Amino acid sequence: MHPYSLIPLLAAVVAAMTGASILTRDSSNRGHRLMAAIFGCTSYWSLLEFLSSSQAEPTWVPWMLRLSSIGWMPLGALCLHLFLELVGETSSWLRRRCLPFL
Repeated sequence: MHPYSLIPLLAAVVAAMTGASILTRDSSNRGHRLMAAIFGCTSYWSLLEFLSSSQAEPTWVPWMLRLSSIGWMPLGALCLHLFLELVGETSSWLRRRCLPFL
């Protein structure tokens, strides 16, 4: 294993710790829940990146990279939802129309 492979592992640990600390601060706040979900997706993505780079058998790597897409695919919709939450959009019309299509 190359030492460069430890960077995604460190990113996964830091993202998981940051998401957990944000969620425990105030779990009833929607912005905190969204930010914790963003960090959770990032942690999952980084963990699978680490596992795919540390595999000895190359046949498992494409499957792990496909599984890691579960972590990065919802990031765009989560960031948009967090942005709308932070801006304080009071009208739910935009959320009802745009977010289901993402």
